[in-house]
Amino acid sequence: MKSAKKLLLLIALGSSISLLGCTAQKSQATDSVSKPQVTAAANQELSVDKAASDMRDIVKNIKDEIANKEDDKVAESSTKLQDSWKTFEDKFEEDLKDKYLDLYVKIEDPLGIIEAAAKVKPLDTKVLNKSLDNLDTQLAKLQNDNATTIGLENMKSILKELSGEITNKEDAKIVKTSEGLEKNWSSFEDGIKKNYPSIYEKVEQPLGTIQAAVKVTPLDTKVLDTSIVELDKVLEELQKSIAFSSGPQDMKTALTKIKKFISPLNEEKVTKYSDRLEKYWSSFEDEVKEKNKPLYEKVEAPLGTIQAAVKVKPIDEKVIKTASDSLDKTLTEIQNMK
Repeated sequence: MKSAKKLLLLIALGSSISLLGCTAQKSQATDSVSKPQVTAAANQELSVDKAASDMRDIVKNIKDEIANKEDDKVAESSTKLQDSWKTFEDKFEEDLKDKYLDLYVKIEDPLGIIEAAAKVKPLDTKVLNKSLDNLDTQLAKLQNDNATTIGLENMKSILKELSGEITNKEDAKIVKTSEGLEKNWSSFEDGIKKNYPSIYEKVEQPLGTIQAAVKVTPLDTKVLDTSIVELDKVLEELQKSIAFSSGPQDMKTALTKIKKFISPLNEEKVTKYSDRLEKYWSSFEDEVKEKNKPLYEKVEAPLGTIQAAVKVKPIDEKVIKTASDSLDKTLTEIQNMK
């Protein structure tokens, strides 16, 4: 009897494992988009990815409804799209503006057109489709940029963890921890290879050394330590290069917002966007200073004027506007730097 019970238990257990295996395979098959490995600090950014993905699904539905001439459904889905964006904003607005201000505005623009166009009868399908395609492009860029931000932060965090494990001689943990480097790198490396090919190669070399070194017994901690330091420096260089590429435009967008809120005056908004100017500048100012010190000084002067002017009460609108115009021109020069 015990043997029979044991046999039945094994059969049931085997069936459960098979079912779980099928479920896992099905889940893997439906998830065609690679996701960055997540650390606790990256949960918020991953939610940004999910929110963007949900909006892109609605965009696809609207395009299908337009193709099928389902005008009433288009209006309804447009409302869902706006509601989805509102939920997105309620949770992540400040975070998005701090990290991707220009992209944030580029998402808002087609959204406004879609909202208005969906209410017009008959539908202007050309305008709608163009705006939907534009919105989808910007949301996809947000997902890619966000994956890069998360991936870089995770990789630097993993390197720090590896260094600690080497110091503490926790050899058993080192192999497993190092696997996270490649998992994160694979989630965004294609974009880096395309846009920053020289830095891509500089990442690959120490990363490959680390992957090989952790498999050697006993561990060559000297090689590992050297490669960890090297990779960390390259990742920092990559972060600065990305900031140098996107930062000037984010600053120009912040200036546009400052000019908008300076007249009529919205003191809170002007102050907030002024703070963002400094935040963006701090992310790539060293690059500018190294490449072109006179241009660096040309930024510092009007930026300092704006920072000082917003602290004066009442705010001197004329001073801020003049300094903003000057800074905007200098940022264009930075964008044109080779």
